[in-house]
Amino acid sequence: MLGVETARGRSEPMPTPSLTTGLIQVAPGRVLKTTPVFDTYWRFAEARQTLFMKRVRDESPPWTTDPVLAQHRFTNAYRASDRVSQYLIRHVIYEGNVEPEEIFFRVLLFKIFNRIDTWERLVAALGPPTWRSFEFARYASVLDNLMLDGERVYSLRTSCRHRALAMLASIATIFASSST
Repeated sequence: MLGVETARGRSEPMPTPSLTTGLIQVAPGRVLKTTPVFDTYWRFAEARQTLFMKRVRDESPPWTTDPVLAQHRFTNAYRASDRVSQYLIRHVIYEGNVEPEEIFFRVLLFKIFNRIDTWERLVAALGPPTWRSFEFARYASVLDNLMLDGERVYSLRTSCRHRALAMLASIATIFASSST
């Protein structure tokens, strides 16, 4: 049974959602009708956020007594809180040329592999990535060489090289057609 870690640090069993629904006013004239699934989702999100905050406060583990949350990895309740998203925000978005198309290019490029190490290797090999200096063959060559050296280049989400290179080629096509 999934438990909820309370703000006071106690783990309590998650109550069985009631079969009745509630109404939540989210804006004038806008009301959400809740369901047991809605309720369960937000209780789970709250439990993940409570666990995250314990880690941020540098509390000693275990951060939860819930076996599911304790044994498995989940994304943070707020996606921007995870380590890779924080890197993306700080180093990919805010470092470099601030023109919108350059920021957009860097974000798309980073999200192809979604790995900090890969980004840093690309920057070390080619300099700061820019749309203006982008050459597909150069970028593909760096990524191929990293793989030949046994480096993990892509996150599990983008683990297929051919898909990642197809995305890289698509970016080149999109940007080329928009600049003409």
